[in-house]
Amino acid sequence: MRAAVVAMILLASLPAAADYSPTLGRGVKLYDRKDFYNATIDLEKVLQHDSGDDAAGVQMAEYFMAKALYQMGYSAASLALVDKIVHTDGHKYRINALKWGVALGQSLGDDRVAYLVGAYNAHDLDDPSLSPVRGSLHYLLGIGLLAHGEAAGAVAELSLVPPGDFDRDRALVVLGFVHAQRGAPDQAAAAWAGVQAGPGDAVDLAALATGELHLRAGAWDDARAAFAGVRATSGLAARAAWEASWATLREHGVAAGLDELFAPTTTGVSGRAAMDVPWLLTLEVCGAASSSATADVLAAFHDDHVAMQRALGELLDRHPDRDELFERVVVPVRARTATFGTRRLRDYLTVLFTAPPMTAAMAWDDELAHELAQLGAADKAWQTTAVASELLQMLTVAKSVADGEAGKLARERIAHARDSIAALLQVSVKLPAGRDGGLAVTCR
Repeated sequence: MRAAVVAMILLASLPAAADYSPTLGRGVKLYDRKDFYNATIDLEKVLQHDSGDDAAGVQMAEYFMAKALYQMGYSAASLALVDKIVHTDGHKYRINALKWGVALGQSLGDDRVAYLVGAYNAHDLDDPSLSPVRGSLHYLLGIGLLAHGEAAGAVAELSLVPPGDFDRDRALVVLGFVHAQRGAPDQAAAAWAGVQAGPGDAVDLAALATGELHLRAGAWDDARAAFAGVRATSGLAARAAWEASWATLREHGVAAGLDELFAPTTTGVSGRAAMDVPWLLTLEVCGAASSSATADVLAAFHDDHVAMQRALGELLDRHPDRDELFERVVVPVRARTATFGTRRLRDYLTVLFTAPPMTAAMAWDDELAHELAQLGAADKAWQTTAVASELLQMLTVAKSVADGEAGKLARERIAHARDSIAALLQVSVKLPAGRDGGLAVTCR
C-alpha cells in the first residue's frame, strides 16, 4: 500500500550532517528526533543564507524543510518546496523529491501532484531508488499525460502499473475510460473487468462505467446487472440507480422507467433526477403519444426549469465578481447555511458544487483553510519565527488564489447549467390543454 511506501520514505536514512554548518547539522538532527518545529527554525536560517552554508547545504535544507512541513501537517506548503526542488536542474535531492511527491498525493490528491512526474525524463524515472514507488509513478505520469491530451502515452504508462500495486485498480479504471473515448469498448470493458474490490471506489467506478457502456449498446439486462454491482454504501449508488432506471425506461417505456425511478428504493436519485428527468423524458417521447400522467410530470418540470434558468441568471448578475461569488454563494451553499433564493435553487447549486471538477478545487481550498487554521493554533512562540511568518504569507496568498479559482469554476458551472436549460427548452415541449382535459406533449 502507498501508506507503507510513505512510512518507508519517512524512515529513510539521513545524510551525515558533519559536512555542513552547525546550524544545518542541528536542524537535521532535530528532524531525526522528530522535533519538527524546532528543526524548521534552524532550516529556515540556512534557507535565508544566515548559516554560511554553500549551495549544496541550502538544497539539503530545502529538502528537509519540505519533509518537516509534511510531518507537521502542512502538505500544501510542503508541495511548494517539492515543486521548487523538482524544477531546479541539478538539484541534489531532485530524485528524492519525486518520492515525496508520491507521498503528498496521498494527502492532497493525485491530480494535484501528477504534473511533478512530467518534469522528469525516462532516465530519471529509471533510478533504482524509485523502485518502491514505480507503479505510482506510472499512474501519475499516465493521468498527467491524459490531462494534456496525450492519450497514447497515457495508455502506455497506465498499462505499466503492475498487478498488486496500490494504484493498479485506479489505473485500470482510467485506462478503461481512455479506451472508451478512443472507440474501443471491448478493451474498455476488459480493463474494468480487471478491477478488484478494495477500500476505495475503483470497483464502483468500474461497475458504473461498464453499465453505461452496455447502456449505449442497448444491452439493457447487462447494463442493469453492471449497475447492480455498485455497492449500496458507495457515493455512486444514487447515480447507478438512476442509470438502471433509465435502462428500464429505454427498454420498457416511460411509465415503467418513472415507476422504477421514483420507487422508495431509489429515493437517493432525487437530486440528479430533478435535474435530468424532464429533458430525458422529453427527448424520448417527443413526437409520440403520451399519457396525461407523463405530460403532468413534464409540465411540472418544465415550469420548474424555466424558473431555475431565470434564478441562475439572476445569481450570476448579482455576483459578477468571482471572489464575491465564492464568499456569498459557494461557501454558504457548501456549509448548508445559505438563505438566498429557494430551497430548490440551493439544492440545485449543491449538486453543481459537488461534482468534478469542483470537488477537486474545493478539496484544495479546504486543505489551505485547514493549514491556515492549524498555523493559527500553533505554539505562540513558534508563530513569531521567520519560518512561521513566511508560511503564513505563502498559505494566505495560495488561499486567495484558490478562492478565486473556485469562484471562477463555480461561475462557469452555473453559466453552463443556465445555458444548458435554455438550449433544452428550445427542443422541449409545449403543453397545451388536451381535448380530454389533460395535457398532450408536442414538439416545438
